[in-house]
Amino acid sequence: MASISNDRGPLISSVLPTEFNMLTKLCNAIDRLIDLIYMRKLGPTMPSDIGTAFLKYDSVEEWMIGEKVPRRFFHDPDERMRDLYIRQYGALRRHLFDKHIATLPQFERDRFAAGTHPSQSHRFVEEAETYCPRLKQYLESIGVTSEEVFCGLYHMDRVVMTVVPTPSIDEETLRQAPWLFEGFEVKYMQPNHPAKEECIKE
Repeated sequence: MASISNDRGPLISSVLPTEFNMLTKLCNAIDRLIDLIYMRKLGPTMPSDIGTAFLKYDSVEEWMIGEKVPRRFFHDPDERMRDLYIRQYGALRRHLFDKHIATLPQFERDRFAAGTHPSQSHRFVEEAETYCPRLKQYLESIGVTSEEVFCGLYHMDRVVMTVVPTPSIDEETLRQAPWLFEGFEVKYMQPNHPAKEECIKE
């Protein structure tokens, strides 16, 4: 059985089609910032000044509802709260990713520990591409049809599954789509999105 998670963070639950490109770009920029903060600067240790109670949530969506986090928290005018939200968001996503990895078969967990899982380096992109049909098949099984599923080469040497949903997919159905699948992060974008070329080259 595929190991998945179906919460995609603050890629806003009430997104209008005309806002999708802008919001996706903003969320990707925040992901990049969080990667830099947590993976390069802070290392594996959880910052002590943001608490741990927020880690009780099983998804970013639950965290936002439970803690009354504003949808556009990355634009919060209160600098202190904005910083807290961004740091908790990054830490929760990392926590959920670790929980996801723990659900993988032992062989896949060993590969993560060794740094050889195909999501962990652009060097493994050919193997990573073999996961695309499986993700596409899984998405179709939950009603999320796609025009394309491909491997995006992202910053920090990551390989990210990238999905272009068919335009007919309604918002509620798309919200059920996973943001983690078999050890890969999954991103969604509209056809002809300018970020598509960026993620392939990045």
